[in-house]
Amino acid sequence: MNRVDTLNSSGPAPMSSFALPRAPSGARGALLALVAAVLFACVGVLSTLAFDAGANVVSLLSVRYLICAVLLWAVARVLRLRMPPLGDAVLVFGLGMVLFAAQSTLYFSALTRVHPGVADMLMFVYPALVTVGAIALRRERADRRRVAALVTAVAGIGVVLVASASAGVDPLGAAFALAAALGYACYLLVTEGVVRRTHPIVLTALLTSGAGSAFTAAGLTGVGGGLDLRLSPVVWLLIVVIAIAGTVLPYLGFTLATRAVGPSTASIVATAQVPCSTALSAVVLGVAPTGAQLVGGGLVICAVGILQAQVVPVRWRRRLLAPTRAATAIRGRVERALPERRPDRGLPVRRGAARVRRTARATAKVASRNARSRR
Repeated sequence: MNRVDTLNSSGPAPMSSFALPRAPSGARGALLALVAAVLFACVGVLSTLAFDAGANVVSLLSVRYLICAVLLWAVARVLRLRMPPLGDAVLVFGLGMVLFAAQSTLYFSALTRVHPGVADMLMFVYPALVTVGAIALRRERADRRRVAALVTAVAGIGVVLVASASAGVDPLGAAFALAAALGYACYLLVTEGVVRRTHPIVLTALLTSGAGSAFTAAGLTGVGGGLDLRLSPVVWLLIVVIAIAGTVLPYLGFTLATRAVGPSTASIVATAQVPCSTALSAVVLGVAPTGAQLVGGGLVICAVGILQAQVVPVRWRRRLLAPTRAATAIRGRVERALPERRPDRGLPVRRGAARVRRTARATAKVASRNARSRR
């Protein structure tokens, strides 16, 4: 989720002429989304190790976002991606300095108090928060699917918080993770229009440029312990791995996966970050979640799935009901029993009844035509 240097708008070719490489197939796209989720899950564990080795939040995030910005601007230059309009660029850069930097501070501060599994469980409530904001802004309607997703997400959060409190998890760390989810949801709502007009790599480059500038300025003024670059080689290695393998590579992979399988499928696959983060926390940090926490995290993931789920078309339902030649004899009866939309009123009728009505209307037209010809 990150990006760097300004490009001359007159030099590079338009985005439509040379963007990302060709999207992979559906199966490879889903696999890319899964790999990206696993790599994103490593960020929390590696950051916790860096904090334990002496790094502070400001230093880690400053170096991380500056490295990501430089690399993503290099990718944008190689792919000859065009800069967005000046207003959009200033907006995204400013959001990176303020909103995204605050969200990152909250999330990584949560990692200093709770283990990454709990932090990611609470962080993944942001899709539900985006839906709440979209409904409040009247961009979406509160239909049954969205309400069910919101109820499921709230139930999952409640279970995670209650289980965490009983397990002795720092409540302030949990509050930081929820606040980070709220901040990220606000960022997505504010940039909804800009996202449609700007290439995602350029958008992320601007965002991380702003965040990196904000953390560098904060570190130079002594905020959060200051910008401490006298780190051990192990910490420097962890930060570089977080920036490259934990941010730039999974982001590019997720972008390609979204182009291949669509944002809904990619978002559902991305929820694998939560169980991966939980498993890595148990293996690397020795912090295993409780059963109740796993149930709550599962409810949060289900909420994301409900939000992204789409209705299966009738034609695919018919194919699924009759997948083999042995079912050919039954297929006709099943198709006639399936509901069908009437084009005149949009009311569901049975397929057989619709055919009878169409035949009757055609017969009536022929009869009236013959009667007129006799006259």
